[in-house]
Amino acid sequence: MSVQPDFPDYSPHVATANQVAATGVPLLAKSQNVLFTQGQVIGPNGTYASGNKTVTQTGFECVVITKIPNTATVPFVLVRLAWVDSSSSQIVAETIWIQPCSTVAPGWQCMARGPSKADLVQVTVQNWDSAQSVTATVCVLSNSRIYPGDVLVNDTFQDSSAAVPAWTLAPNSPLTEVLGQVTNQSIGASGQSTWLIPPGNGGKGVLTMNTGASNVSNVRTNLYPVPAVLFSNSPPLVPGLPLANDFAAEFIVPRAPMSLTVANLGTAAISTSWTLVQES
Repeated sequence: MSVQPDFPDYSPHVATANQVAATGVPLLAKSQNVLFTQGQVIGPNGTYASGNKTVTQTGFECVVITKIPNTATVPFVLVRLAWVDSSSSQIVAETIWIQPCSTVAPGWQCMARGPSKADLVQVTVQNWDSAQSVTATVCVLSNSRIYPGDVLVNDTFQDSSAAVPAWTLAPNSPLTEVLGQVTNQSIGASGQSTWLIPPGNGGKGVLTMNTGASNVSNVRTNLYPVPAVLFSNSPPLVPGLPLANDFAAEFIVPRAPMSLTVANLGTAAISTSWTLVQES
């Protein structure tokens, strides 16, 4: 890890200004490029692996953008940053998340930042679709900023126009705390609706819902992490039967997309509204 010295007060003003322009001030030093690859094609069930990349500063920032054809059936990738200690060649920490792939260029975009955890990092992006290739952009930077912990956010502006094959994407919000929201969604008798919700940040989340049903016992809700190929034995994050027409449920938001299903078992249509928020 490099040390960024403070700038001496006795330096001539012009010399100090030139130094700041070249290197930045402490905590705001220019980022260093650790890894950048664009248009990386990852075949069906394939994996992109960067190999060891040197990290020299205290913080990191990472952007991963993923695009896939609309015939994909499992349009998701697993992103893993493995932090390696160069003196022992051992992996000492991991930063992992799962993100969807969009059919709309440039693709689904997730951004991560946090403290650097070793002096080397390996980046892998694993394609979970068995028939279609993923086109990915991966960028990792190191910098002198101080982050207390890892943070994962979706690019809410870019991802608002995304299209994920085989899924209905939940309407999002410009606020990164709001992962999805639906207002007055009509669900016919004996029908159901399912939405894909973007990955969260790994902290506490709250699902609030108004079922819109005259008899709440006719409504079932289930919230699962996806894709199922990775979470086939996972219990639901929010299971089963609402306790009231208006209800709220707290749970831990995974760093993975989620599937929310609302089923109407009754003989009359319902009009459902819900919001899923997470701690920022």
